[in-house]
Amino acid sequence: MKIRKSNRADIPSIMEIISHAQSLLRSCGVDQWQDGYPQRDHIAEDIEKGHAWVLTTKGEVVAFACLCFGNEPTY
Repeated sequence: MKIRKSNRADIPSIMEIISHAQSLLRSCGVDQWQDGYPQRDHIAEDIEKGHAWVLTTKGEVVAFACLCFGNEPTY
């Protein structure tokens, strides 16, 4: 396993992970991420800012995280 900063080539894998998370949240009755957020452009922006990280196994992206230090207006 390896943790590394994400790049634009990771976006399809990241979006697949997010899609699975949205389905799981929906099945649990959680309304988070059910309104179209996050979208590809949000992920691309996180990558450009250097906030996006992925966990890879054998070169395959298996997890994604956005690590942003400072003030986050959403929270």
